Amino acid sequence: MSFEIIDNGIQVGLFLLFALFSLIQGLHMQNRRFLILAGTYASFSMGTLYYLLYLVIMGKVPQVFYVSEMAWMASYLFLLALCLMETRRYRGKLDVLVLGLTIVEAAMVIGWKILGPSYPFTVAFALVTACIFYYALLGYWMEKRMLMLAMVLVIVWQLLLYIVSVFTTGYTHFNLYFAVDFLLMATMCSLFLWLKKEECK
Repeated sequence: MSFEIIDNGIQVGLFLLFALFSLIQGLHMQNRRFLILAGTYASFSMGTLYYLLYLVIMGKVPQVFYVSEMAWMASYLFLLALCLMETRRYRGKLDVLVLGLTIVEAAMVIGWKILGPSYPFTVAFALVTACIFYYALLGYWMEKRMLMLAMVLVIVWQLLLYIVSVFTTGYTHFNLYFAVDFLLMATMCSLFLWLKKEECK
């Protein structure tokens, strides 16, 4: 069995589990932030599930997988909504260094054509990730909140994952691509833990 199937299967199961945790926590505490986080996990999981099913049924990587890309984009839109809720108290602030790093991040997303060859879709994804990156990094530097750092790292690992995938020739065995993907999974799951820790303070 290809390690890519194992990796994607773990991702689907893990994110569905954390979507359930977030949903239960949100309903129990009547907290919209956990419900938005549940949307983040569920969307990412559904996009990966489509990709995984295609891989298992057809036996090859889909050449066009806009269903997955749209679900992954929805996941980042949910994450953006959470980020904007968390950073509203310093939304008007401008930091030149953070802005410079954000421009580099957005340029890399566009330059590497993350999420496929569609230029409008890539630009839209770049704008969404740039907003998350800017406000989360600003939030971390101002308040040293681990939730904000985790959001920044989600963007960094997603970008690194795509760059590594360009140079990866095989997905049958564990390699650097899967190591970065596990980092992405762990960081995304930590969003729930950091948010819960902040709520318990």
